[in-house]
Amino acid sequence: MQWYSFMTTKFYLCTFLPCLFRLCVFAIITVSSGVTFGQLERLELGRRLQRFELAWEDADAQSRAAAVPEMKKAVSNFFSLKLREAGQSLDAAWQVVRPVSSGTDLEKYLASRYPDISPVLADSTQTMLKVRLAQFYENAVLPTAETTLQLVLIRARDKKKKPFQTKTISLAQAASGFDWAIGKLPEGDFELTVGFLHGGKTLDFPTSVFTRIDELDARLSRIEESLQGAAGTMNDTVRATARDTVSLLRSMQKGDIQETIYPAAARLAMCEALLTSQGTLSETMSAAAKDSDIWVSLAVGRKSVPVRIAIPEANLTSMPILFLFHGAGGSENMFFETYGAGRVVKEGVSRGWIVVAPRQGIIGTALDINEMLGELEKIFSVDRSRVMLVGHSMGAVQVMRQCSLQPTLPIAAVALGGGGKMVNAKRVKSIRWFTGAGDQDFGRRGTMQLQQSLEGSGVDSRYVEYPDVEHMVIVQAAILDVFEFLDQTLAAKDRGGP
Repeated sequence: MQWYSFMTTKFYLCTFLPCLFRLCVFAIITVSSGVTFGQLERLELGRRLQRFELAWEDADAQSRAAAVPEMKKAVSNFFSLKLREAGQSLDAAWQVVRPVSSGTDLEKYLASRYPDISPVLADSTQTMLKVRLAQFYENAVLPTAETTLQLVLIRARDKKKKPFQTKTISLAQAASGFDWAIGKLPEGDFELTVGFLHGGKTLDFPTSVFTRIDELDARLSRIEESLQGAAGTMNDTVRATARDTVSLLRSMQKGDIQETIYPAAARLAMCEALLTSQGTLSETMSAAAKDSDIWVSLAVGRKSVPVRIAIPEANLTSMPILFLFHGAGGSENMFFETYGAGRVVKEGVSRGWIVVAPRQGIIGTALDINEMLGELEKIFSVDRSRVMLVGHSMGAVQVMRQCSLQPTLPIAAVALGGGGKMVNAKRVKSIRWFTGAGDQDFGRRGTMQLQQSLEGSGVDSRYVEYPDVEHMVIVQAAILDVFEFLDQTLAAKDRGGP
C-alpha cells in the first residue's frame, strides 16, 4: 500500500464501497456475458447530463438550487444501478434549469425518448438507415397533437454544418420507426440531428453519429493480420492503440451500442496510418489530434491504459499538460463530454495545454503519470516541469495516489468532491493544492479531511465550499476557481516562486 495512507483508503472504501460493489458487479456481468449490458444507459445518461449542464450554466441561482434534490436523486439512482431512473431524474433537473420550461405532456414525452439509429457502423454499400424515437424510461403515451420532426444529416467535420440530406416526418412515424433511404454515402462520419417543431417551440435531441466505410471488413482484417505478424516488434503504444481500435470497431460493426459516440472513420484512418508507416508516431498522432480529440492506448510492455487527448490548435513546443481523473462509473470520455459539458477540456486547450483523460478502474490506472508522460513525450512536446492534475470523486483519490507516487512531478493538484485523510502529507509539500466540495455533496467529508491533512502539514492548499451544489455539479461549479488557481500556479513557477 502506498504512503498516501491506510486512512485514505479506509475512508475511500467506507464512502464508496457500496457504490463500487454494485459497479463491480455491473462490470463483471458485462464482461462475462460478452454483451454491452448497460452501454445504452451509459450513453443516454451522458447525453442527459450534458443537456442539464448546458442549461445549468445559464440558469439563475434560484433555479440551480431548486435542481439539487433531483440531481441528488440521479446520483443515488446511478450508484444503485437504477440507470433509467437516474435518467428520469436528470431530465427532471433539466426541466428546472431550462430557460423556457412549460412541462407540457408533449415535452415530457419527448424528453423520455432518444433517437435510435442503425447501423451505426457499416460498409459504404449500406444505403438504408433505420431511425426510431425509442423510449428510455416510462412516461406519457404518445401525444395526439400534430408534431413534425426534422431530420438533418451533415458531414461530421463540416465546420459550416451544411445539410447533406434532410427529411421531415410525423411524431407517430418516428415512434414506430422507419427506414430512411439515404443512398450510398461517401466514406466518413455523419451527424444526425433530430428536432421537433410544435406551436412555435423547438427541442433538439442530442446529436447522433453514424459511419460508412469503404471495404470495412477487409480493412479491419488487414489490421488484425498486421498485429499478428508484428508481435514483439511493434511500438507498445501503437500495438495497444491498434488492438483497442479494431476491437471497438468490430463491436460497433456487430451493432453493439457504445458508451459514447465514436468517430469510427477518423479512428480507423489514424490506426491505418500508424500501421502503414505513413510518418512517425509523433507525426501521425499529432496530425490526427489537430482535427479532433484522439483516443490512444498508452502502453509500457503488457500494461496499457486508454486515454482521450486534446491538444491546442497550434501544436506548440514544450506544452504544459493537464491530467483529468474521472469518478466511479465513468471513463476517459467523461471530462470531455460532461463535468460542465466538456468545459474543463476547452479551458485547458485554450491556454495552450495538452489535456489527457486516462481511464481508471476500481483499483486505479494501469500506468502512473510518470509512465504515461514517458509515452506522451514520444508523441507531443510535453513540458515535464508543468504537470497539473484534476480529479473528481474517485478521481480525487486517484490524484492523491498519483501525487504520492510522484511527489516531485506535479506542480498543482485539484481534488473535487472526494479525498480522505492523507498521512505524511509533508511529502507533497512541493505541490500546490486546491480542494473543493458542494455543501450538498456526499464527498464533502472526504474533501475536508484531505484539506485538514494538507493544512496540518503546512502544505500550500486552499479549500472552497460551494452552496447549493451536490456531487455531480461540483466540477462545473468550481471551474472558474480551479483555472484561476492553475493559472496562478503556472505564473508563480514562471517567476521562479514556489
